[in-house]
Amino acid sequence: MRGGLLESGAAKGLNMAGKKQTVEIIALQCTECKRRNYTTTKNRKTMQEKLELMKYCKWDHKHTLHRETKVK
Repeated sequence: MRGGLLESGAAKGLNMAGKKQTVEIIALQCTECKRRNYTTTKNRKTMQEKLELMKYCKWDHKHTLHRETKVK
């Protein structure tokens, strides 16, 4: 087992006591092809609304709107 970011408890938004932290890892999903192309972090205390960014989709070969989804 590697001690990578996605495998640790902090990546799931939990600390050692099981409480939620303010920074969580999210996925950005393309609104046109519905694929999750990017992952990033988000501070929930400073940004309560869902994140929306124009990012490049390598399957559509153009810039499209990507919305925040949960990482599974």
